[in-house]
Amino acid sequence: MRFLTGFLCLALAFPAVASANETIESHSNGQEGSNHCAHGSCGFPKVARELKENEIISWAEKYTPEKAEEWKAVFAERKVLKERWLSPEMKDKRESWKKEKAKRIGEIQELKKQFEEGKLTREDYLKQAYEKIKQSKPKLMKGYGSYFKLKEAVEQNDAGKAAALLNELLEFQKQHNETLKARLEK
Repeated sequence: MRFLTGFLCLALAFPAVASANETIESHSNGQEGSNHCAHGSCGFPKVARELKENEIISWAEKYTPEKAEEWKAVFAERKVLKERWLSPEMKDKRESWKKEKAKRIGEIQELKKQFEEGKLTREDYLKQAYEKIKQSKPKLMKGYGSYFKLKEAVEQNDAGKAAALLNELLEFQKQHNETLKARLEK
């Protein structure tokens, strides 16, 4: 009886496993590591960014209606700046920026290695790593957590806090656009 039950389970499971394998192979078209779209990410980050932008605009219309148009202008400017940054004319600038960024990351990793070897204290490591990061983004670092604080304020229906955080986030977005402009002009 056990043998029959085991055989029946195996007989039912085997075709499912085989069909799943065919499905995976059929999507890759015989190319290892291929994706469905030409740019490799199927557009998920772009879609997620657009959803977040629409969410922020809807919150701005609800909590700070006087600044809703300003939000739309900031996001439109960001889109133009991103397209210009990703254009073929900017390839050399992108490559040099990536090299600078990789150099900074390497320096921070070297600091981490020194910390792990006991050559630096935790406080010294954090201070020096923070300074390396701060050199590349002097005023932008504080704005990255604002979105999550804003989302929490909206979920709690705290209109005053949401309005204040929207204003803070708007300033952050404007500064980020200025940083992108400076990077394009460099």
